[in-house]
Amino acid sequence: MKLKNIINVFISKLYFFWGIKYFIRDLIKVEKKNNLKKLSKINLYLTGSNKKIINFRQSAFGFAICQLDYLFKYIKFNKLDKSNFIIITNNIKNKYLKFIIEDKLNIKIKERKKIYSLLISTFPKKKYFGNNFVICPADCGNYDYKTDLKINFTQKEIEYGDNLLRKIGINNDTKFILFSYKSSTYHSKYLNNLTKSNSHSILQSYRMSDYKRLLKTLNYLETMGLKSLNINYLDKEEEKYFKDFPKLQSIENIDDRNFLEFYVNYKCEFGIIGNSGDQFLSKLFDKKILLHNGIIPHSLSQGIFLPKKFKDKNSGKMLSLKEVLSRRILYHEKSDISKLISLPPTYFRDTQHFLNKNLVIIENTEDEILEATKEMCELIKYNFLKLSSKDHNKQESLKEIYTNSFYETKDVLKKKKIGSYISPSFLKRNKYFA
Repeated sequence: MKLKNIINVFISKLYFFWGIKYFIRDLIKVEKKNNLKKLSKINLYLTGSNKKIINFRQSAFGFAICQLDYLFKYIKFNKLDKSNFIIITNNIKNKYLKFIIEDKLNIKIKERKKIYSLLISTFPKKKYFGNNFVICPADCGNYDYKTDLKINFTQKEIEYGDNLLRKIGINNDTKFILFSYKSSTYHSKYLNNLTKSNSHSILQSYRMSDYKRLLKTLNYLETMGLKSLNINYLDKEEEKYFKDFPKLQSIENIDDRNFLEFYVNYKCEFGIIGNSGDQFLSKLFDKKILLHNGIIPHSLSQGIFLPKKFKDKNSGKMLSLKEVLSRRILYHEKSDISKLISLPPTYFRDTQHFLNKNLVIIENTEDEILEATKEMCELIKYNFLKLSSKDHNKQESLKEIYTNSFYETKDVLKKKKIGSYISPSFLKRNKYFA
């Protein structure tokens, strides 16, 4: 047992030193004569024209939506003019997302692959740009500020969207919910990353969940008069399994689908969303979601959070949230500032960090998802859940634990307490968690 602990500590240190290595590598890249000139020229232009930039990671769709949400909160909080902001990106694949940013939100986009690549490097941006560079926090903690970010649809777009929905079996008067789960199909099918799908599945397995555990919930929703729309990218097995449910995949034209990804969030009653970037879209339209198989509540400000469970690999003991978050990892923060910090494994986007801390991640059962869905239906109907004072206090205590685990720097907005519920039925079934 001692040897295993020594090995785990050694691996953890290796990850830390690899981080230092990448930081040095990127710093050398930035400090090259031509790149310094480039950065200096950009900064001179920004200062002279009173502009600010944000590096837009459109390849991570959910994070890109989160960036937009955060940017508008940042603009309003600091009383800035949005016309003075420029989004730097390589190439926005989703054409409707690009249309939203440029035409609906009136933010300028510059698709500059080399500059984007340079800015994405892990170096302290503030050193080179000061306040001309807006840092979007990577851990997506909770920044529940009021915002002017509003996505509206024209009458022509509504007619277009309703027509597409009819094609997949959802009429104008049909009430429907969205459902999704994290899988590797999107990565391999949509991003055409077939050669790396296995490594992606392993790296991101902490987020994934079994789609078959949703069927009980979908059948229940049917009895409540609600259709369930699948918004995942599906492989053949998934297609067959969900053959009786309408699905976005039925829309073959990629531009139509890109549009519908936004429009269905505007039209739906609510979402039952897995641990993927789909969770952030609902916020653009002020819609509640049940986030099932979650690791952290991210910026879930309304709805219900249904967390995965953890147990210790060696002892088999089920762990409380506090016990999970206490297993810290030494980390060299390098993209915004340069300092050593200690963070829980939930901060990192890699299954290996959980394994290094002997954490086994357990998915939600079909009954946990069903009971949380019933709570969601209640929340939609009454806009609150009736809780005892004891249960309410438990909610507040857990939210405080989550909030305190989020990484924060002085360069971003101050985080606020999580606004959503942590599934009360989950907490009753898993008393150890709190």
